[in-house]
Amino acid sequence: YIHPNMSIGTFLLSSLPGAPIGTPDVEVRGLQAKGDIEKGHVLFAVPENLMLTVRKLEKHHLLGTLYKRVPQLHDDIGGLAVLVLTEALNRTSSFREYMCSLPEHVPLP
Repeated sequence: YIHPNMSIGTFLLSSLPGAPIGTPDVEVRGLQAKGDIEKGHVLFAVPENLMLTVRKLEKHHLLGTLYKRVPQLHDDIGGLAVLVLTEALNRTSSFREYMCSLPEHVPLP
């Protein structure tokens, strides 16, 4: 679900409302409000089966054993990095098409 007043896509960073003078003209991916949204309304909802989480790594049929043996994978960054790389390289992964659509480099301001 995505709130009808939300837009997902690429946006020119310098043209976003509230961007400080001198903000670079780079495109960024993200969410942007395209209308008023009342306080407390849900902006978007993602089904759990479409999320990549450390919990998913823990239950992974191949990586679960590694997860149990390597404490560094228990934090969000280390664990998610391994899971994202695994899914991106797995040709049969349901996440592969999405992973391959992401930019290889994102310039930071």
